[in-house]
Amino acid sequence: MGRARLTTSIGWTKAAGQPSTTSLALVYLRPPRWPIWLVGVVAAFGAVEAATRRDMRNYLYDVTIALAILNAAILLYQFWLLALVLVLVGLVILMICDNLREVFGG
Repeated sequence: MGRARLTTSIGWTKAAGQPSTTSLALVYLRPPRWPIWLVGVVAAFGAVEAATRRDMRNYLYDVTIALAILNAAILLYQFWLLALVLVLVGLVILMICDNLREVFGG
């Protein structure tokens, strides 16, 4: 094990103490919004790990993509009927365009 890797491992061990203690307290106490807190603790673990690996930019990109997917899922859940209607309207327009192209020889 190289010196740099050993230093990184020691840094991770020192930095991971607080989030792990917090997560144990969350499991034990279960505050009203504990899932949100748990997501925050997991994000903190990821941030500490990315910082010790000097890879924070990729971590932030991954978090941004995950939040965008979560946002899309929430919007689809809230507006599923509107999304379904828009998809069906799009399919009808495609079918009409295809039929007109077939009739007029386009």
